Amino acid sequence: MADTRKKSNPAKGAPAPAKKVEPAMFGEISNPSITVGARKWYTLPLSIIAHVVAIGAVVIVPLMAM
Repeated sequence: MADTRKKSNPAKGAPAPAKKVEPAMFGEISNPSITVGARKWYTLPLSIIAHVVAIGAVVIVPLMAM
Protein backbone atom coordinates (compact mmCIF):
# COMPACT_ATOMS: atom_id res chain seq x y z
CA MET A 1 0.00 0.00 0.00
CA ALA A 2 1.14 3.51 -0.73
CA ASP A 3 1.63 5.97 2.09
CA THR A 4 -1.01 8.71 1.59
CA ARG A 5 -0.01 10.88 4.52
CA LYS A 6 1.66 14.18 3.73
CA LYS A 7 5.11 14.55 5.07
CA SER A 8 6.18 17.96 6.18
CA ASN A 9 9.43 19.03 4.64
CA PRO A 10 10.53 22.46 5.85
CA ALA A 11 13.16 22.73 3.12
CA LYS A 12 10.62 22.55 0.27
CA GLY A 13 7.52 24.67 -0.04
CA ALA A 14 7.67 26.06 3.47
CA PRO A 15 5.75 29.34 3.74
CA ALA A 16 7.76 32.45 4.36
CA PRO A 17 7.62 33.75 7.92
CA ALA A 18 4.85 36.29 8.40
CA LYS A 19 5.85 39.94 8.53
CA LYS A 20 5.39 41.82 11.76
CA VAL A 21 2.20 43.84 11.49
CA GLU A 22 2.22 45.28 14.99
CA PRO A 23 4.26 48.40 14.08
CA ALA A 24 2.08 49.04 11.04
CA MET A 25 -1.07 48.67 13.12
CA PHE A 26 0.22 51.08 15.75
CA GLY A 27 1.21 53.55 13.05
CA GLU A 28 -2.26 53.34 11.53
CA ILE A 29 -3.82 54.01 14.93
CA SER A 30 -1.53 56.88 15.87
CA ASN A 31 -1.49 58.49 12.40
CA PRO A 32 -4.44 57.16 10.34
CA SER A 33 -4.33 57.39 6.58
CA ILE A 34 -8.10 58.03 6.43
CA THR A 35 -9.20 61.32 7.92
CA VAL A 36 -12.67 62.34 9.07
CA GLY A 37 -13.94 65.84 8.50
CA ALA A 38 -11.79 66.73 5.52
CA ARG A 39 -14.82 67.72 3.46
CA LYS A 40 -15.60 71.27 2.44
CA TRP A 41 -18.19 73.21 4.42
CA TYR A 42 -20.72 73.13 1.59
CA THR A 43 -20.80 69.34 1.11
CA LEU A 44 -23.59 68.59 3.59
CA PRO A 45 -25.92 71.48 2.61
CA LEU A 46 -25.42 70.68 -1.08
CA SER A 47 -26.20 67.02 -0.43
CA ILE A 48 -29.36 67.91 1.48
CA ILE A 49 -30.53 70.23 -1.31
CA ALA A 50 -29.80 67.62 -3.98
CA HIS A 51 -31.74 64.96 -2.10
CA VAL A 52 -34.72 67.28 -1.53
CA VAL A 53 -34.81 68.17 -5.23
CA ALA A 54 -34.54 64.52 -6.30
CA ILE A 55 -37.23 63.31 -3.90
CA GLY A 56 -39.42 66.28 -4.80
CA ALA A 57 -39.08 65.44 -8.49
CA VAL A 58 -40.05 61.82 -7.84
CA VAL A 59 -43.18 62.98 -5.99
CA ILE A 60 -44.20 66.05 -8.06
CA VAL A 61 -43.63 64.77 -11.62
CA PRO A 62 -46.15 61.88 -11.33
CA LEU A 63 -48.68 64.22 -9.67
CA MET A 64 -48.33 66.78 -12.48
CA ALA A 65 -48.76 64.05 -15.10
CA MET A 66 -52.27 63.20 -13.87
